[in-house]
Amino acid sequence: MPASSDAAGALRAAGLQAEVIPDGSAVLIRADDTGGAGRVLGALDGVGGVRPFAPGVLYAHARPGRAFQTGKPLPRGIHGCPATAPTLCIATGGHPGIAVLREAFAATPPTSAALPRLLTGAVGLRW
Repeated sequence: MPASSDAAGALRAAGLQAEVIPDGSAVLIRADDTGGAGRVLGALDGVGGVRPFAPGVLYAHARPGRAFQTGKPLPRGIHGCPATAPTLCIATGGHPGIAVLREAFAATPPTSAALPRLLTGAVGLRW
């Protein structure tokens, strides 16, 4: 089972009121103090990132191989989340960066989190 982070427990310990909906490698948090909740979650071991999802709601994703406590066993590991799951990418066209992308995609299936860096690097921009 992957190591897990207790988002609800960490928020309670910080004195923050929040509704926490964990789902393996992702968690939604509804809180009045999203700034405070974001700081607490961002400091948890295993958290890959925290972003606004909707007004008063945050979305956090775990680093690869990590999970949020769900109250249910995760014997087969985690299902991935938009930021950490490999995604299908096809590189076509005549731009010189296409060859760079093809090589990168062949070496390691890209994730949604890595894709912007790969794309901007392939066309010569800095991320």
